[in-house]
Amino acid sequence: MVRAAARADSASAQRSHFEPPLHSGPYARISREGEILRVPPAGKPDPKSMIEGDKSLQALLWAGIEDYAGLWEAVWELNSLRPQVPESENRLSAERLVRELLKEGHVRLFESREPYEALTPLPANEIDLVLGKPQSWAEPAPNGVSIRFGTTPSGEGVNNRMVARSTSETS
Repeated sequence: MVRAAARADSASAQRSHFEPPLHSGPYARISREGEILRVPPAGKPDPKSMIEGDKSLQALLWAGIEDYAGLWEAVWELNSLRPQVPESENRLSAERLVRELLKEGHVRLFESREPYEALTPLPANEIDLVLGKPQSWAEPAPNGVSIRFGTTPSGEGVNNRMVARSTSETS
């Protein structure tokens, strides 16, 4: 798949630097207006963690913009950004980020039968149960059910602002 090849190239380029686990520093909060907020556990923001959190958020938002990404692909995104972190920790971080993005209305969840058949919106009353199941985060077998996420227009706006901010910081 072209998308997978592009991600692999991007992931290789991003592996050249160290990023600590998200849970070791401030965690992201995303306002409905798309502002990235930080709520540090000890009361003081850590600028380095803020930037690293943005990379993870942006990776998940972009995955949902490119296509309806499977939850297992959210874990793969974090594995690519943070290869030194155990996959089990990246899975927990992916779940936390997806929950936050859902809460703020920046992504929506869908159910699909593989290989990638019609998408059915996941009812709101099933989201917690589904996100809490380890099999929801595993790559599905052929003819298995998958959980996918898509970025909403507000999530696209957040992504665009993050891209603009990172572009202006590197200029």
